[in-house]
Amino acid sequence: MTTHALMWWPADRQGTVVSLNLIKRPRKELSEYHVGEEVQAQCPGYPGLHRAIVYSIGQKKDLDILSKDPNFLEKALVMQEEVEPKPKEVTRVCDTDQPKPAQGQKPTKKTPVNVPVVADMAQRIAEKTNGFVTRKEFKEMEEEVRKLKAQIKRIRRHCNPAEHGSSLPSPSLPTLEVASPSPKSPSPTSPSPKSPSPKSPSPSPSEEALHELIRHEDKPFLAVKIVLCQLFPRAYILSHSVSGKASNSKTTAKPPFDLRLFGRMLSVVMGKFPQLKRSMITPLVHAVQKCLTKSTT
Repeated sequence: MTTHALMWWPADRQGTVVSLNLIKRPRKELSEYHVGEEVQAQCPGYPGLHRAIVYSIGQKKDLDILSKDPNFLEKALVMQEEVEPKPKEVTRVCDTDQPKPAQGQKPTKKTPVNVPVVADMAQRIAEKTNGFVTRKEFKEMEEEVRKLKAQIKRIRRHCNPAEHGSSLPSPSLPTLEVASPSPKSPSPTSPSPKSPSPKSPSPSPSEEALHELIRHEDKPFLAVKIVLCQLFPRAYILSHSVSGKASNSKTTAKPPFDLRLFGRMLSVVMGKFPQLKRSMITPLVHAVQKCLTKSTT
């Protein structure tokens, strides 16, 4: 009997393997849940209930392998688009403040316009104007739809750059120069090897793309987690530290994060939350590492 599912959390843009017993709404027999179903479930490490989509159901070891699929993020976003409400159409556009034609005068002919909008936008406007919108409101809807399409296009391009024929720039790593020996000192028998630069993921998203990914986030923890997971692989995040120093409970120190990419993370997060200081972000990074450790066990 299958007791686990690979859940996609739209708010966090992450997928984790959890027990089907953590699904609280709707409550039903475990065998009745199906792929693509939208539910309210508990997420390990996060209090309360969260919106989730059942990506796959099966054995835990098989789902762990599926979650590491390079195309998992793109497929999950496609599934999210299919589950979310379909766009509605606004078929008539008119000026609500236009005076009614005088008696005997022919009314001005309106040109029907079909414009796809998101469901909540159409509902909000329908409640306000009984299905009619002004030209100004129509322009605002058109601009918002254009931004949403551009955002989805950017997310897909970052998920699979090769498919869109674009490549992201590789981060330039600092190099260490070996000083030449002094004339008075004896010449060495062999040149000293250069210290290797810390390995970091390449390529990485641009700062503008990272800002766009957390534009709607209101929790600093989720923003730090999203940006870290975009800049570094999961294994890299767990094997590195902020300071590069060993804690009191450990005998060996983890190497520090790549300074250039970690600085980009700080710039993006502090730009989104100006009230945060660098010392306040370090505990958030530790919390992200603990969360990733729990999701891999």
